[in-house]
Amino acid sequence: MRRGKGLALVIKATITPSTSAAALKINEDGSLNVLTSSVELGQGAKPCWRKSPRAPCKCRSAAFQFRIPIRILPPTISKPVQAGRPIPWAVRLAKPLADLKRQLFEYAGELLEVSLNDLVLEEGRVTVRGSPSRSISYGEVALRSNQGNLIGRGAFSTRGGLDLETGQGIGSVHWHQGAIGCELEVDIETGKITVLRLIPVVFAGRVVNPRLCELQLEGSAIFGLGQALFEEMTYDDHGQVINANLGDYNIPSFADIPWEINSFALKDAGSADLHGIGETLLPPVMAAIGIALHSATGVRLRHLPLTAEKILLALQNGDARD
Repeated sequence: MRRGKGLALVIKATITPSTSAAALKINEDGSLNVLTSSVELGQGAKPCWRKSPRAPCKCRSAAFQFRIPIRILPPTISKPVQAGRPIPWAVRLAKPLADLKRQLFEYAGELLEVSLNDLVLEEGRVTVRGSPSRSISYGEVALRSNQGNLIGRGAFSTRGGLDLETGQGIGSVHWHQGAIGCELEVDIETGKITVLRLIPVVFAGRVVNPRLCELQLEGSAIFGLGQALFEEMTYDDHGQVINANLGDYNIPSFADIPWEINSFALKDAGSADLHGIGETLLPPVMAAIGIALHSATGVRLRHLPLTAEKILLALQNGDARD
């Protein structure tokens, strides 16, 4: 058995230019819907849209502001989810929040015959400050406004982009940085790799949900492990995929996952800036494992996955190329 270590760094761009949009809708029954231009892919966007108690006041989400349960509706657009901004959009909800609160106060002020400055939001109702008995529910405000429902809207766009002819311009309005360390063992008699440790680290700026952030980093490390060591699409002579099912397409099992995955998110105290974490840490995993393999054996393979057969053949041939 030979042991080696590897380290890989990454800097990732975000698609530029791009646009995100969201709307908050209060219905006549008093319920609140959140409509976003992003899809929940397992990245944990919904919990951060619902409630982000660790975020600064302006970043807290719809349920926290209006103090009522919400329902997040799926997007009705055909564009893809891109640029890694579902969680940062929790911050951008401040704009439609303000728009919706303004409408609530304007209609409620007319119905209660008080100044907008005398109104507060309390448990699904608009209440006159200092007079709890004088209040009106969100649903009644929406109903008596004759609008059917009240909708607050907001959008966030980035500017920039590259000139395709000159290559000049703004390649990305936001950059995401990360690194991952790897320690592994290689059985030089069989070529089998055993990954002992993975240490994924990102610069996150402000962490909205620490537990989800940790899970994102662990998920990226395991995802990258699968691409590095197992996953490979094979084709027949006619170009048809012949392992298009989980019975033939190899992915990591629990036995293949390292015993030790120590994830860490670097934070910038006092910053409201949010950086991508899940996508950022995926690309360097394969590089870190490949570097650790070279550190342990001197073998440098350049085609994934790094299977035992490829490693053993390279060891037997004394060849550092795949």
